[in-house]
Amino acid sequence: IITVSDGIRSEFLRLVPSMVDRTVRVYNPIIDRREEPAEDLKAMHPWLDQGAPFILAVGRLSREKNFSFLIDSVATLLVQENLRLIILGEGDERPALEQKLRERNLEKHVSLPGFVSNVRIFMKRAKVLTLCSLFEGLPTVIVEALACGTQVVATDCVTGPKEILDGGRFGELVPEDDPVQFCEALQRALERPRRQDLLVKRADDFGVERSVNVYLRVLGIVGDTKESVSD
Repeated sequence: IITVSDGIRSEFLRLVPSMVDRTVRVYNPIIDRREEPAEDLKAMHPWLDQGAPFILAVGRLSREKNFSFLIDSVATLLVQENLRLIILGEGDERPALEQKLRERNLEKHVSLPGFVSNVRIFMKRAKVLTLCSLFEGLPTVIVEALACGTQVVATDCVTGPKEILDGGRFGELVPEDDPVQFCEALQRALERPRRQDLLVKRADDFGVERSVNVYLRVLGIVGDTKESVSD
């Protein structure tokens, strides 16, 4: 059995403890430095062209991504600091989110452009990448943000964010459904950002080459498969 995170592995073994010697964690091969996208791709969003400071969120517009909580948490900060929020993605929660923006008079501060193909440009220009999901496996967007040297604020949901951010070493972790702490963590990330080179280095732990090497060991092609559990 191969799981994408230590958290998922622990959950599985809680249900099937007899599989402890046959279950390993292999991180998804997310970062491929051999295929850096061209930087001259147009972002196709006026806020990026204007150089306006913004916070970014990426994911399906669905209940588990908890974007309604995100909007409520940052509403006051957006207005006070002249910040903006861009939420990339599409889904069935769009009508409810658009209604919330109208009710809170945030339509000039929050944008829902839908699906975009060049997410990396948004990540590189964002002040902070936020994730407020109710649950995850191994959220790719956090790793992609780290690879861009972008600050991260995430809820400590099950599972993934705490593991990627190493308990808060590489980004802010916030208890679930606590808007006050989420906003405070966001302010810290804006005012006292972590070193970008350390964030980029952390992202390489989820690189293609590293994951492939672990898979080779798991398949018994090279080395000792027992090492794959902790790599």
